[in-house]
Amino acid sequence: GQTVSSFNWSPDSNTLTYCLRDDFESSLYVININNLTTNRLSTAYFTCPVSWSSDGSHIAYTVTSYPNDLNFYNNFRQLATMRVDNTDERILYSDFSPETRNVRALAWSPDGKHLIFAVDGRSTTLFIIDADGTNLRNITPANMTSPTQDLLYNAQVSWAP
Repeated sequence: GQTVSSFNWSPDSNTLTYCLRDDFESSLYVININNLTTNRLSTAYFTCPVSWSSDGSHIAYTVTSYPNDLNFYNNFRQLATMRVDNTDERILYSDFSPETRNVRALAWSPDGKHLIFAVDGRSTTLFIIDADGTNLRNITPANMTSPTQDLLYNAQVSWAP
């Protein structure tokens, strides 16, 4: 059956994004709350989680690199952004090494200039990247230990106000 997940309000609270999953495929939708119009933004495998830029013009989300490979363990989740009008889609982070292959959690900076995200593989790594895809920085604390699988799959990141 289908599962709805990852509800996220736009900064102006007029628009809502959500993911609709059916087995391994998921679609990313945006709903205008004022007129109840719904538009599909993306169809891929594992397009969630989603995060809005502070000005509401862009969203960041994950996208699977090999949608034709139904073996879950061969897929890699990349960091992508797009304008909310369904244009200017960009892959900002792709790493196919076993150490840092899956983007699990993401958040825009309050000024909309950067994204923080957590990736997993053999351990969890934290990165910051500029919104244009440049200046990737590993910010993982040296004393961070590898989390349990439960923590890994439920990781969340955020910026302090």
